[in-house]
Amino acid sequence: MNKRIMATITAGAMLFMTACSAPKAETEVTTESAPIETEATAPFDYVGTYVCDRATIYVENGEPGQVLVTVMWGNSELTQRVWTMSGDFNVDTFTVSYSNGMLVEETYDSEGVVMNEEAIYTDGTGIIKFFEDGTLTWQDDVDHQADEMVFEMMG
Repeated sequence: MNKRIMATITAGAMLFMTACSAPKAETEVTTESAPIETEATAPFDYVGTYVCDRATIYVENGEPGQVLVTVMWGNSELTQRVWTMSGDFNVDTFTVSYSNGMLVEETYDSEGVVMNEEAIYTDGTGIIKFFEDGTLTWQDDVDHQADEMVFEMMG
């Protein structure tokens, strides 16, 4: 099986152990991943994997000060939507604003091999906001996929 399907299966299994919730004020988060390098750094580390419902968000380091984000959202057993975007981390607001969001819908065969990739759009905009308690929210300006959802960091 390819990595994306395994990641989706793993995220689904983790949903049995976690639930979506509202951000909590002033909760300290400790993780083992490296902090994102910015001129000024956030008081917490937000690089990692976040889950809520059928969606998994991967947050990674990019160039210094930049955040790379991939969202994988299972539509059915054989299809999923994948968003990719990047932007600069705002240390004052703990947000990443992006204007380069790409959405692709992937279709798999029964063996987990990608059979079709259809580009839906390549000019998406939005904001990802990180909270000190290890949660994030995602405001997608194009199709509002995650409105009112709160993603929790795994691990």
